[in-house]
Amino acid sequence: MVPAVRSLNGTCVDSPNCYYERITLCAFNLTTSGLKGQVDFLDCMDSPWDVELKPNKPYKCAKENNIDGDQLKKCSNGPLGDELMKIAMNKMNKQFPKKVFLPQIVVDGVVIDADYDTIQKKACADGSSASVCSSA
Repeated sequence: MVPAVRSLNGTCVDSPNCYYERITLCAFNLTTSGLKGQVDFLDCMDSPWDVELKPNKPYKCAKENNIDGDQLKKCSNGPLGDELMKIAMNKMNKQFPKKVFLPQIVVDGVVIDADYDTIQKKACADGSSASVCSSA
C-alpha cells in the first residue's frame, strides 16, 4: 500500500494536508500484525466512510488494534513521521508520476481497475489465500 503523498510540504492527493497519511504511516509502522493490522487500522479509520476524520479517531483505532497511542503520537509528531512521509512520497511519485485518481490499485507493479471482480481475479491469480479465491 502506498499512501498518496506527493511532497513533503503537506501536499497529498486527496487532502489539503497530510494528517491522515502521516498518522496512518506511523500506525502501519507500529502494528505487529503485518498487513492484516494495516488493513484493520484503515478499516477502523474509514468506518463510517462518510464521517469526517476527527483528531482523536486514529488513537481510538490504534487502541482497537493494539497499537500504542503514545508511540503513535510520538511518531506522528517527530522525525520518524518525517522519514516515513519521505519514503511514501518517493514510492508514490515513482509508482504514479502523473495525475491519479483514488483508489489506484496496483498488483505486481500493474495498475488494475478498482472494481471488486478485477481485484479478486488478480489477487487470486497472484496466489492469495483469501476465502474468495477458493470459490473462484
